[in-house]
Amino acid sequence: MTSTTIITTDVSAPTLTTSQAAELLQVGTQTLSNWRVQGVGPRFIRLDGRLVRYRQSDIDEYLAERIVAPRSA
Repeated sequence: MTSTTIITTDVSAPTLTTSQAAELLQVGTQTLSNWRVQGVGPRFIRLDGRLVRYRQSDIDEYLAERIVAPRSA
């Protein structure tokens, strides 16, 4: 069975700065920068060489993918 990933591009969605995204994730802005270099973390939008933005939906998706159900004892 083949898995398909659908990427939506809601261009009207408001975007967050790196500082705003870091605050939501409770990490430092340098952590987000490191994650981008390492290819991990939430998806982001690079508007030019240095200008980076995040969509709220990508932050939400990133967090939802990391929910861990407790194991029973």
